[in-house]
Amino acid sequence: MNAWLIFLKSKEQYQRIQRFLKVKGNKIYSPFFYVINGSLKCKDNQVIGKEEEVLLAITFITYEKTPIKTIINKKIALPNDIIRLNALDDSEVNSEDELEADCYIKKGRNFFSEEALLSYLERINFKFRL
Repeated sequence: MNAWLIFLKSKEQYQRIQRFLKVKGNKIYSPFFYVINGSLKCKDNQVIGKEEEVLLAITFITYEKTPIKTIINKKIALPNDIIRLNALDDSEVNSEDELEADCYIKKGRNFFSEEALLSYLERINFKFRL
């Protein structure tokens, strides 16, 4: 099982991932969106985003790598926009004891419906990077 995080940089990319999620048989499970306040550090010391930036990402589970290869081949996301969720540095994620906050990423906020996500993005005046 693989848990993925894809950072969405443009409205077009957001729309492409939404269309892909609606395709039957795409083998993506439990998708939901994150709005992340600030940069994220990975275990390999890679830093994603900037401290003052708001990042929009989608996370989901796959049981094989085929869906990720399809996402890359169809140019829905670039390889450098995709990480495994377990690649995040331990300081960026809540421990099991802290998961009462209902969010795996400490700086993140979960959205399980598109309506709630879009309402929140409008409220915070979110702008895509591209």
